[in-house]
Parts: sequence; C-alpha cells; structure tokens
Amino acid sequence: VGCIGSQRHAANRAASPAARKAHAGPASDELAGRKDEVASFDSLLSAVETFTEDIAAAAAQFAAAPLALLKNLEQTCSVEGGGSGAGGAPALWNQLVPKLASQLGLCAEGLRGGQRHIQAMRYL
Repeated sequence: VGCIGSQRHAANRAASPAARKAHAGPASDELAGRKDEVASFDSLLSAVETFTEDIAAAAAQFAAAPLALLKNLEQTCSVEGGGSGAGGAPALWNQLVPKLASQLGLCAEGLRGGQRHIQAMRYL
C-alpha cells in the first residue's frame, strides 16, 4: 500500500496545475476563491490607507495656507503699505479683507471637521 501511495503522490506532482486543480475538487476551488477575496480586500485597504494619508497631508497644507495669506495681508495692509486707504491699503481692501478673513476662518473650521472624517476612515 505504501508503494501505491508513493506512486500516486509522484503522479500528482508530475501532473499539470490544471490536472491537479481538477483532482483537488471543490474545496480547493473555494480556497482559491477566498485567497482572491483576501487579496482584493487587502488591495482595497491599501488604497484607503494611501487616500487617507494623502488627504490628511493635503488638508494640513491647505490649513496652513490661510495663515500665510493673512500674514501677507497684514503686512500689505499695514501703515507702511503705502496705500491710499486706512492703514496704508486701498480703501476697497479695508472692506474686502475682513470678508476674506471670515471666509478663511470658515474654511479652516471645515478642515478641522474633515480631519475627524479622515480619522474615521483610517479606523474602519
């Protein structure tokens, strides 16, 4: 019996992958399907991780941008700015800059709220 088992094992090793698959039966097909599912899910998780890292980095850059802009506006609209309006800036700027600052504040607030969503995606 040991000799027959050895011959069968040698024949299975020599058989083509298709022949081995046909001989292996439904359990092997199910396992192969599960491996494909795991690989697909792993790929999806990797894509989500890359997305959340990229979007978090972009949000950090975007959040820093208003600060740089406001600093520049502060310098431009200062008394030393040499403009014709109050504070050295053209008169129209003195009306628009507070509106811009308000919008930048709302934008920053939205970004802070978005960070919670990014963290939630990371931990799904």
